[in-house]
Amino acid sequence: MQTKILFFSGLFLAFLFSSRAQYFKSQPGYDIFSNYSRLGFQVDGLVFSAAETGNPPEGTDFKSQSALGYKAGVVYNFSLVPNFGLRIGALIGKNPAANTYFQLDASRTGEPQDYTHTRGALYSNLSFAFPLLAEYRNFSFDPFVTSLAAGIQVQRTGAQTFTESYGNYYQLQVSNPGSWDFDFIIKAGVYFQFSRFMMQPNIVYKYRLQDQYTGTYTFSNLQNPALNNETQVFAQKGNYIGLSLDFYIFTPHRQISAGCAGSVHSKEVMKRKRAQEKERMKLEKKKRKAFKKRRKKAEKGRRKSFLKRIFG
Repeated sequence: MQTKILFFSGLFLAFLFSSRAQYFKSQPGYDIFSNYSRLGFQVDGLVFSAAETGNPPEGTDFKSQSALGYKAGVVYNFSLVPNFGLRIGALIGKNPAANTYFQLDASRTGEPQDYTHTRGALYSNLSFAFPLLAEYRNFSFDPFVTSLAAGIQVQRTGAQTFTESYGNYYQLQVSNPGSWDFDFIIKAGVYFQFSRFMMQPNIVYKYRLQDQYTGTYTFSNLQNPALNNETQVFAQKGNYIGLSLDFYIFTPHRQISAGCAGSVHSKEVMKRKRAQEKERMKLEKKKRKAFKKRRKKAEKGRRKSFLKRIFG
């Protein structure tokens, strides 16, 4: 699933690269937030890695699978200098606590057929995350502004406690009363500037120092007594990879402090853009007029040639 999310994220970024967005000027001292709100909205689609399941008893085929999660919230940007900034955020989301599958061979249970059971993703209560990232902005890939951000995230993991049984053969217990912990975050993205908003898609990866959810699972009443009641550890690490989208509203009349490094007066920028657009439209109009004139002249010449052939 992680390969799929990377593939579709790549397609999405390729679409944006080919879109008709307005791009930044890579001039020194340009602040990319000069005409956009520094307070933005962030939404993340995430793929969490599969849990560690120890050594399941032979013939049980117990597996944990990757699962989807999401986060959404607000983010605020500080521009220290044109190429560097800080990002802080407040996010709320849902994390998968378990996503398990197992198959019991008929030879292990004495039943006439195999047992197959898919748990499906079980989600925690709401989790809260507060990232703090340092971001580097690269203006070298004109006309795009690429970014690389890294830092830590303080997270309050949502509580989740449950016990699941399947017949007389299987029991899974997962428990986490909720905890505060630290994660490492790295993001790579591109800023796109549109007439009404600025968007920054990112590929994001999170590495977690502590297990997000832990528990045990046990198989019982199997034909082989040596495999019965053997408890294995279940650990959901909580690492993920995914696509993060940030949106910032266009604010043309926002005045940036003159003391801020890389600041640009928004009215002057808009005035220059309007003048450039006016010149472009004027040039296009001249081109269309010249083309119509040439076409009319060519049609007139063809008519004269046709009449000359008919009447000699």
